[in-house]
Amino acid sequence: MGKKITYPIEIVAGTADLIVIGEITQVNKTTFNFRIEETIKGKRLEMILVNQLIDWECDTRQSKYASGQRLFLFLSKGKKVWTIINGTTGEIPIINGELTLMNEEYKHIRYKFNPYKLGLVEFKNGMIGFTSCFKFKGDYDELSFEKQTFIQLCNDRKTTIFWETNRFTVWLHKKIKNYIIERK
Repeated sequence: MGKKITYPIEIVAGTADLIVIGEITQVNKTTFNFRIEETIKGKRLEMILVNQLIDWECDTRQSKYASGQRLFLFLSKGKKVWTIINGTTGEIPIINGELTLMNEEYKHIRYKFNPYKLGLVEFKNGMIGFTSCFKFKGDYDELSFEKQTFIQLCNDRKTTIFWETNRFTVWLHKKIKNYIIERK
């Protein structure tokens, strides 16, 4: 049995060319048409073509692709088709206004959640702030003993305000402390 190398959500967000919220409008053989409702990071587009994830032993979708599914996508640019970053880590279904980060754990003083479930608005606002203040530098290597690096794009005051936005950003702040932060 294989094991998926799962990138943390901050790496997926930091490396994405495009982060969007939207809906599948048509499912094709290996791709799907995606209508963008909101752009979190990257060029504003209305409709894009996205490669479908190929299910494998260690990374499977919860349901088959279908028109009407709402998703929060983290994408890298191809020539004509966008590719989801790190499998199901970069394709998060939106169900009843909530998302579930399947490979993340939220620790609280008295308890912890795994997977980490949170509201769309809280996650979206966290991603808007995070991607405006931080960019991942280089290529992610989970097996490296070297600390990975983020570039801080905002001044310290704006970054401090961002970290205090909601529970998700407080959680993300604790995670980002594990990286090297370079100032722009």
